[in-house]
Amino acid sequence: MEFKHKKKYGQNFLNNRDEILNKIIEVSDISDNDEILEIGPGQGALTSLLVEKVKK
Repeated sequence: MEFKHKKKYGQNFLNNRDEILNKIIEVSDISDNDEILEIGPGQGALTSLLVEKVKK
């Protein structure tokens, strides 16, 4: 599915996406026993990293 992003809607984009996502995971201090509810992640870039770190 192709997304058409529009700056007029306040959408902003990361040039260094992988670096930022890994930093979010690092500072979130989650463990493998935590249960995470993620809302509104867009295309799921953060979700795929969270799935590797937590139980549910």
